[in-house]
Amino acid sequence: MSGIYALDVYPDGHDYQVYYGTDRALDASRSTVDSLAALDIPSLFTVCEFDPVPFHRNLAALFAARVRVTGRCPFVLYQRGHNHVSVTMQIGSELDTAGDELAAFIRQPG
Repeated sequence: MSGIYALDVYPDGHDYQVYYGTDRALDASRSTVDSLAALDIPSLFTVCEFDPVPFHRNLAALFAARVRVTGRCPFVLYQRGHNHVSVTMQIGSELDTAGDELAAFIRQPG
């Protein structure tokens, strides 16, 4: 959900550096964009309306790379009215907007 794929899209001092460190020279080598773009398995990427801007930029970078590599758009689940936390917390509740979509994606033939 709302992944971090391209560290170079974050501004200096962003909180992702708690996980990855502060050496910006390593950001490109830590990127998973090229690997995810080339996956030969069905993949679903998500982003939420109220995610911070860097999450949207991450999806944009991955989307562009996936189209460049495969010639096709990746499957994307956009969650209106949610943020990075709320979308996962509501799965299985009466307000669930993601669970059925995720299950349908998982059940689709390869």
